[in-house]
Amino acid sequence: MKNALERLLQGPDAEDQKRGLVSLVRKAQVLDVKIRRGVAVVNLSKEFAPAGGSTAVWHARMAVHELVRQFPGIREVKIFVEGVSEEEVLQP
Repeated sequence: MKNALERLLQGPDAEDQKRGLVSLVRKAQVLDVKIRRGVAVVNLSKEFAPAGGSTAVWHARMAVHELVRQFPGIREVKIFVEGVSEEEVLQP
């Protein structure tokens, strides 16, 4: 899961960029991933917090949530940015 998140946060490589692909999230680092009883807690570096309003925030959240939910047994995803919950830090 951590590897998949790191790949997502790297964004498209040079070849994909040539084809016009762009990232929905800003480049950041995965600081920690913990899973307990079906809840994945993802802690990302401060660079993750998107700028650009509510649509940018929604896209960034959904990209992480949907990626993590693909793993078996995950029923809930909580995002933190440098230890601060997404509800507090991921605001438009």
